[in-house]
Amino acid sequence: MRLKGSWISVIFALMIGTAGLPSISSNVRGSIPQTQSGPRITEARVKGRKLILTGENFSDGAVVLLNGEPQKTRNDGSSPTTTLIAKKAGSNIPDGSTVDIQVQSAGGLSDKFPFFKGRVVTLDDANQTINLAVGERILLVLINGSYDFVPSVVDETILRKVTDVEIAGSKGVYEALRPGSTKLTATGELPCHRTTPSCLAPTLYVEFQIVVQ
Repeated sequence: MRLKGSWISVIFALMIGTAGLPSISSNVRGSIPQTQSGPRITEARVKGRKLILTGENFSDGAVVLLNGEPQKTRNDGSSPTTTLIAKKAGSNIPDGSTVDIQVQSAGGLSDKFPFFKGRVVTLDDANQTINLAVGERILLVLINGSYDFVPSVVDETILRKVTDVEIAGSKGVYEALRPGSTKLTATGELPCHRTTPSCLAPTLYVEFQIVVQ
């Protein structure tokens, strides 16, 4: 009986000793930092002198950067976390040029978002006349599923490709060099067209009439 009473005393002492200890699992959960997703740009447009960005995770006081240079920025009153307005940034982007846009926010720095200020020619403009002034630049963007388009200009003394742009579907920036008329064409093929044997899917052909005045 004396031995049994000793074991009961030890167990009781252990229960008292552990009753006041904090919960380890509770402390671990409380020490995990709450991370915030970084900002992301999904769309950019110029309206007058303003550059307007649409995206997500824009914190209060987020700043728009053009090629790394901060711009005076405010959050939109009705959608502050998804829309930013850089009041004069639009005028800081020359017509026909491309810039990298980023957002510095509480969640970090967004990925670069390439933006072209000027006319964008797409498949919706196929078989239409594109009227340009000498010196004007256009961005050619051709997207149709997995098709890869290879463009060509009939007379490069009138219209010529001047640079590439890292924008989805972009086939480059073209500049009008002198008055005249020419054609901008593009042939679209699928990866299976380059296999042996090749697939029977159709090859696409698009054409744009370019008139420079």
